[in-house]
Amino acid sequence: MSVSLETVMEEWKKDSVIDESRLSMELVRTPSLHSKYLEYFMFFRTKLALSEKKYNRMMGIKRRYFRGELTKDELLKYGWPQWQGLKPNGAEFGILLDADDDMNNLLEVVQANKIGVNVLEHIIKQIAGRDWSIKSLIEIQKFHAGM
Repeated sequence: MSVSLETVMEEWKKDSVIDESRLSMELVRTPSLHSKYLEYFMFFRTKLALSEKKYNRMMGIKRRYFRGELTKDELLKYGWPQWQGLKPNGAEFGILLDADDDMNNLLEVVQANKIGVNVLEHIIKQIAGRDWSIKSLIEIQKFHAGM
């Protein structure tokens, strides 16, 4: 499966609407919606875990790079020149890693996946409360009908 967060948001705009004229059908639809968005949630959680893994792996490689410890083959593999600076201390590592384009690109992917996970957590909470909302709508309809 491959889905973008934009697609999920567009689908949620449609799926979140409760048709007040067919409340019993809306109740039946809740488990299906839960299943659908739980699948999306797992997709984004997996993407997040993989992107964090890539980020952490690259951080280790970059630390070795900035200490001048990469082999010639590793430098060729990544297309990097040999590090010519001094071996950085702990604080300097942080500055170098924060300014590094490769690290920032990977961090951007991690952050995007975190946003996807957070959005889907919110959607799933909304679905979990959906039955309560439908029950409230039924009570309002009964009240207006004089029951």
